Amino acid sequence: MFASLVVVFPTRHEGGSVMLHHDGEEWTFDSATMLLQQDLPSMAYVAFYSDVDHEVTTVNSGYRVTLTYNLYLDKVQPTLPPSISPIDSGFHAALSNALQDPTFLPKGGLLGFGLSFQYPVDPSTSMANLDSELKGSDAVIKRVCDRLGLDISLKAIYQEKNDYLREYAAMLDEIVEVPYKEEVEDNVITLLQQDNRGKLIYDTGTKAPTDYRGRQIGDSVNVMWVTPLTKNAHFQSPYVRYGNQATLSYVYGDVCLIVKVKEWDKRKEV
Repeated sequence: MFASLVVVFPTRHEGGSVMLHHDGEEWTFDSATMLLQQDLPSMAYVAFYSDVDHEVTTVNSGYRVTLTYNLYLDKVQPTLPPSISPIDSGFHAALSNALQDPTFLPKGGLLGFGLSFQYPVDPSTSMANLDSELKGSDAVIKRVCDRLGLDISLKAIYQEKNDYLREYAAMLDEIVEVPYKEEVEDNVITLLQQDNRGKLIYDTGTKAPTDYRGRQIGDSVNVMWVTPLTKNAHFQSPYVRYGNQATLSYVYGDVCLIVKVKEWDKRKEV
């Protein structure tokens, strides 16, 4: 299930508006007024994603008769007609202009986009399946990057703060289970990065991750976050940490969109 559809029958009523709240914005679906303005008996309807908060105001008079449907994704994804495709012209123009600027990531790099909508994920979630279920602005970002010929994909970002209070983050192609049988003595993030061929990452403007001696750890890459990492596709994995005694610990992760930008010399040739 990814959304709900509410159909309002043409019965006279006052009140009963649907209030929608998401990401600090608010919309009002006033079916009573909409139906009253029609010359012929008509149906009113509204559809919204499951993670959009919604409430129905008090019906002051008459009867508000509705049907509510749960909407589910099928394995075969339909192609939306242009009239109901999310608007992406502003983002397309902004990103296209940035790519044509020689001062924008002249040596290339990675752009990170936190997900704006909620998705149910766990260690068994396949990125390929989740890729086809992107919603709203998340789907817009992917569609625009595909049009511009950019390499974009979903990545699992694992984060942990170890005993030395240094923060580590690893970027993997898939959500993976933390190995229970491994004797993790220090940093499970570097273990995940090594075993699953991930990349240690750090934010633009911060220092690359280092070990307790202050030396840079392995092959780490920088990510420029266009929109911050969110908890909308959050997961956790338990593992056993060994020290003076074995203790149960958790490593936390979030799914996001990562875009690979080529260096300027290769961009200008396109």
